[in-house]
Amino acid sequence: MRKVLPLLFVLLTSLVVFSATQPQMKGFINNFILEKEPFEITGTVKEVVYRPGGFGYLVLTTEATEVKVPVAGKLSLVVKPEEKVTIKGSKITVFIPISLETKGYRLVFRNRVPKDVQLTELKAKIKKIEVGKNYANVVILDENNKEYKFPAGLVPFWRNLKEGEEVNISGFERVFEIKESITVNGKTYILPAKELLTNLSQRSNMFKQGFTPRLFKHRL
Repeated sequence: MRKVLPLLFVLLTSLVVFSATQPQMKGFINNFILEKEPFEITGTVKEVVYRPGGFGYLVLTTEATEVKVPVAGKLSLVVKPEEKVTIKGSKITVFIPISLETKGYRLVFRNRVPKDVQLTELKAKIKKIEVGKNYANVVILDENNKEYKFPAGLVPFWRNLKEGEEVNISGFERVFEIKESITVNGKTYILPAKELLTNLSQRSNMFKQGFTPRLFKHRL
């Protein structure tokens, strides 16, 4: 699995860890999605590789190249060599914030930055502070009118912020190809990546339930 899902792990490490105080993690992640395009791959299964614990991957041969597709559980028994399958998923461009600065405060999201990325600095302003019964968000609008919501629990100094104040956000863009489903003999199955994201989006109190971001540690 280490070599099969590295991009997914980067996404989860960088974004999931921010969602501890957000009622709906999926909505939080969507704030940082810049572009999302569906893709489809059809090919023939060259081999199925098994690993302990039920996880593994299949090697899919297409006209242009070979693609590794993660499989788990019963799905690893359903897919067989030499079968023709179709993979569907999403190509997602995500902005991953590194730090946020305003009024002499600096909030650092991650200390380690991949060496192959180009850093971007966004000029923005605080649009509003949302406060509800069970939540509070700092809503920020950048110079391109892109809106970002940061859970107030992530911003210790949020009560000292006011609408209209200037904010600098530094970060970088990453492109992820999330393989979501596989169709075998006319039947469609959900792949582990899609299942994992779906399960996480349905858990509002992940840290209270024992979720540890270290499970998704990115290996540079």
